[in-house]
Amino acid sequence: MNKKIYKSFYYIRRIMLIRHIMWLAKRKRIFRLYGKISDEEYLKLLYKNTFKKEPNLINPITYNEKILWLKLHWRNPLCYEVADKYTVRSYVKECGCEKILLPLLAHGNSLSEIDFESLPNEFAIKTSHDSGGVFICENKNDINTFKNGLALIERHLSKKHTNTFLEWVYDKVQPSIVVEPLIKTKDGKSLRDYKFFCFYGEPKYFFVCSDRNKLCKFDFFDINGNWLKIENGHPHSRKKPALPKNLEEMFDYCRKLSHAFPHVRVDLYNVDGEIYFGELTFFHHGGDEKFEPESFDLILGNEFDLARIPKKEII
Repeated sequence: MNKKIYKSFYYIRRIMLIRHIMWLAKRKRIFRLYGKISDEEYLKLLYKNTFKKEPNLINPITYNEKILWLKLHWRNPLCYEVADKYTVRSYVKECGCEKILLPLLAHGNSLSEIDFESLPNEFAIKTSHDSGGVFICENKNDINTFKNGLALIERHLSKKHTNTFLEWVYDKVQPSIVVEPLIKTKDGKSLRDYKFFCFYGEPKYFFVCSDRNKLCKFDFFDINGNWLKIENGHPHSRKKPALPKNLEEMFDYCRKLSHAFPHVRVDLYNVDGEIYFGELTFFHHGGDEKFEPESFDLILGNEFDLARIPKKEII
């Protein structure tokens, strides 16, 4: 490699590392205040660290501001059930969407309760109460990979969800293990995750999450399938991704699964025309990630009328 190019890469990486360290330092200082100041002041500090301005929590207008408002003032007991990756299965069935549930291969409160001998060679195992507690087993006879994967699950299982972003829906979730079949694409590429922003039972916008095993991309669309050049923590693709032919069917599932909530993000998979349920997410990125352009934060916020929330759900 040319020495000048090498030096340029070296300095760019150095600057990025320094910025990342500074960002972490700020975050850690804020996280130390968790439980020592009011929830509102704590969320304001997190927001200001990301957006470089104070959030309007008295009359929120942007999507991210309204997510913070929900954390502080909205409580629906049903959320505790559907935030759990195991008990949400009952809710999906009640909504008439059992068809899109993956079969449950095993469930238990500890690894010792799972009969791994009876499981197929390939499967997905995840913890019910957090993010990141996922092991994709492609060959359980690969002893080292298998042991490392189970060790990861054990680590996640042994710790409660740390609610540093005040996502109260996880407060009552009991850690457990869910084992499901491994979904694979015909071409061997990583799964595409379709995430739908739903408001009062209607999907309005969605994004496609792709290339998770490389440089993850988020491609945003409106309900008519128009590709939007928006970034939200990840870049978009260079060209418009193809959408499933049965997208309308996915919208129908979203309506059934989101009807009980003022806002929820419904996550689905679509593999060769087969639709599978992923999860329900109430606080997209914790209300702590910028949209580029910034105007989309307001556009998405305009879909979200807080005045329609039933009074019994407001504290």
